Amino acid sequence: MKKKVEINYAILLPVFLLCILGLLSLYVALKLDNKSISYIQNALIKQTIWLFLGLAIALICSFLSPKFLWKLAPYAYVACVIILILLLKYYDQNLFVQTGAKNWFNFGGITFQPTEIVKIGFILILAKIATQRAEYSTIKQDMLFLFKMFLAFLPIAILLLLQNDFGTLLVFISIFIFIFLLSGA
Repeated sequence: MKKKVEINYAILLPVFLLCILGLLSLYVALKLDNKSISYIQNALIKQTIWLFLGLAIALICSFLSPKFLWKLAPYAYVACVIILILLLKYYDQNLFVQTGAKNWFNFGGITFQPTEIVKIGFILILAKIATQRAEYSTIKQDMLFLFKMFLAFLPIAILLLLQNDFGTLLVFISIFIFIFLLSGA
């Protein structure tokens, strides 16, 4: 039996508008930074390609079953931690000089911030932990649940601190708090 893909149209418009706003913000920031028109065009084209790549990945993921995602979650999480460890050694030297953070890879002139992918793995593992929590639980069970979530958060937090990327760490803290609150513990 084929899985029927349901499209949440109520979320498509805000996502589309957010993408347009992101491209507009990128344009304005580069224009105010006195970048050339060709530089701005290249940056906007790259960003648009990333947007379409993200859309394609989201479309592919819509066909995946939740059971498959739960099985994938631990592997995705471990892969994300490994990526963050690799980032400590193979970060973009030029961006490190500019920003002081070791949070970008550079592959042949294409810079890539892997924490964007790590967020997905982190959300998956926290969601898996949260769904395993009993609906009606004791204080002891809730404390164990919180401990499991904290164990998933700790390696990522340490690696982000070692990368000197406090801003991204704040995003991960927000994700942690949000999923914890949604869990009902």
